[in-house]
Amino acid sequence: MRHDPVRRLTLLVFVGTFLFYLPFLGSYGLFDPWETHYSEVARSMIQQDDYISTFWQDNGFFSKPVLTFWLQATGMRVAGLDQANDIPDEMVRTSAPEWAVRTPVALLGAMGVAFLFWLLARFFGVFAGGAGALLLAATPFYALVARQTITDMPFVAFTTAAMAFFIAGLLYDPKREAPETPPEGRKGRWCARRDPLFFVVAVFLGLLVLSQYVLMASHVDASFVAVGRRFELSGWLVFLPYLILLADVLVSVFRDPEGRGKLYILTGFAFTGLGILAKGFGALFIPVVVFMLYFLVTGEWSRLRRLDFIRGLFVVIAVSFPWHHAMIIRHGGAFFQEYFIHHHFKRAAMGVHGERGLFTYYINQLFFGALPLVPLLPGALGRLVTGKVLPRRLRVRDDRQRATLLLALWALVAFFLFSFMLTKFHHYILPAVVPLAALCGIYLADLRNSEARLRVLPLIVGLIVFAFILRELFLDPAHMLNLFIYKYERLFPYEQPFALWFAILGGCIALATVVLMLRPRPGRPLFIAVTVLFAGYLIYSYIPRVAPHWSQKALHRIYFDCRTGPKERFIAWQLNWRGENFYSKNKVLPYMELDNKEFFAHIDRYRSHTPGVLSGRFLILESAKRFKKLKSDMNLKYYTRYPDVYQGKNADSFIKIIGPGCKEIPEEWNPHFRQRNWQVLTHPYPHNKFMLVRMMI
Repeated sequence: MRHDPVRRLTLLVFVGTFLFYLPFLGSYGLFDPWETHYSEVARSMIQQDDYISTFWQDNGFFSKPVLTFWLQATGMRVAGLDQANDIPDEMVRTSAPEWAVRTPVALLGAMGVAFLFWLLARFFGVFAGGAGALLLAATPFYALVARQTITDMPFVAFTTAAMAFFIAGLLYDPKREAPETPPEGRKGRWCARRDPLFFVVAVFLGLLVLSQYVLMASHVDASFVAVGRRFELSGWLVFLPYLILLADVLVSVFRDPEGRGKLYILTGFAFTGLGILAKGFGALFIPVVVFMLYFLVTGEWSRLRRLDFIRGLFVVIAVSFPWHHAMIIRHGGAFFQEYFIHHHFKRAAMGVHGERGLFTYYINQLFFGALPLVPLLPGALGRLVTGKVLPRRLRVRDDRQRATLLLALWALVAFFLFSFMLTKFHHYILPAVVPLAALCGIYLADLRNSEARLRVLPLIVGLIVFAFILRELFLDPAHMLNLFIYKYERLFPYEQPFALWFAILGGCIALATVVLMLRPRPGRPLFIAVTVLFAGYLIYSYIPRVAPHWSQKALHRIYFDCRTGPKERFIAWQLNWRGENFYSKNKVLPYMELDNKEFFAHIDRYRSHTPGVLSGRFLILESAKRFKKLKSDMNLKYYTRYPDVYQGKNADSFIKIIGPGCKEIPEEWNPHFRQRNWQVLTHPYPHNKFMLVRMMI
């Protein structure tokens, strides 16, 4: 039996990348709003014992597919969270919630890096594969999002795996990769007549489809009206066509003599289906457009049949459609309108939430998100347009050139797809980072054999651009945080020495680039090492230090420490940042409307009518300005309006900021030393955006 060293190295890359992402993964609270938002949807699944419908605040949540929530719910179940015993402060007492919901995403991030290595090593050699994988794993955009429990990393990881298998299948050469031969004693058996990879793929597809079939069929029934009667159908019958599609695919592939290349393609379609379940139909759009462009520019239409699109489409349907089908049965037009119309069509064509931005919006984000790659990008991209890698007429001569062209088209399609979308968030461009890192890895591997004059000029250009971007990062270290958060204007902890460390580590990357110009052999491992060091600082120091200012966990811990009992309700006043739902296990009372009608209606139910007899309540405030507004509103509505009940006192006596140890924090404000439009408490507080306040009513 032939042994494949690339396979073993791929496993090593996966384990190494995961171990790189793992330290301190759960040591800081979940970031608002997306980590807490999605984690609360997953927690609701466990609480309601319903793993099909997605809910937020007991209403349908139809903006995202289900896969990320399944991963998060699985993590929480494994960690023993939110089980039958409803422990109110369960989400704030330990770091288990953060470990539970982030670890599956980090695993998928490592998987994406491993599959990129596998692809590059097959066509460009082990060094190019290792360089591309390490550069991707250490690229700030990828490393930061791999430690965020949001839908983007599952989408990117599955899309990366799909593209790797598609390219490997399209360029499959039996001479380069002969199937493993069975032992002598098994040659006559029926199972020995096909490539062993068939059975691996069959089990993989079977698990993906059969598990969903059992879940959907056992929990979803359907009915329809015909000839004036309503007919009820069992879920076991409704979802049976998906099993039939899978069986048809497996039987036809088993009979196909061109087994291994087709198996790679079908595996790619399986990962495409998972990508759709992770974040939507962009997972299918990207590979379809990439390969159509490839055939258009190369004219190699004879290879189109290798993609086996009909059977592949069956696989995509069998993997990704059952949940969508179940949601339409359960929720009908409400799901269709929000999921397909609002969050697919309108998000792309009309714009919803987020920023709009110009066509060049994502160039700025890529410069910061792929900062360590910037010195290499002019050379890596320049080789494509100068004909050093691809012929000027785009008539490829070998599989290495074909793979390079596909990587370039992958980067191009990902960039243009999200640039054309009207809705823009910084992290939307993450899919383009993967092929860019791959091209930089290939360039780094080939650098040793290039002429000095061809090597030095692109690196000088890249180094100049890198210096300008590093200067901007030094002036505003919040750029790295902004790659994956929302509401970029929030107060950043500029008092931390982030700028100094970015200057030092950026200087190391610049020095490694100079060494790369002069001595490529030692310069290549040095450049990779300082890139990994830069990413290590980001994920082990920068993000944990920033997290307290974007997470409500510390405030909720204070609440549970200081409340006298469950009657002291947790109120979110004019606040909608999702963390208040997750960390309170949806026990929060949200009053976010600015007119305060519902808020005052709640106060009216509980306020005292007996002079001198008051009760305590808790709430979160969004900023210093809102704190003052709360006091003004309460004075106008209650304290000064009923002097007999409140004995002539006002909000200064009855509304207090509560800090760690249940101590009152003096209301002393100073302008922030850098952002003068912000006022911050003079005394230390666990959060610079929200405050925990005890209000006596």
